[in-house]
Amino acid sequence: MEREGYSSLSITSFIFSILGFLFLFAWAYAAVINAAEMTVGILIIIQWTMNLIGLGTGIPSLFTNSKKRLFGILSVVFSTSTGLITLSMVLIGLSISS
Repeated sequence: MEREGYSSLSITSFIFSILGFLFLFAWAYAAVINAAEMTVGILIIIQWTMNLIGLGTGIPSLFTNSKKRLFGILSVVFSTSTGLITLSMVLIGLSISS
């Protein structure tokens, strides 16, 4: 039995993971140009939220039996990797500043 089409949940999770990936570049750029700390912090919170939504909707989309899982797999990979990159960059920044 071949799977037909992509589930709307996996497409939604992929969109949120791509938005999280874009916000990663937005807050990294804001940090490089020495924007206000509050601006960088808000961008990090938005990016982290996008990653959590992408991961939270991507994992259930992996357990569908009738639909293709490509976007679900990609969203879990993107959300996890950008989340780990964000966490490591924040921790490195905290250790340097103190």
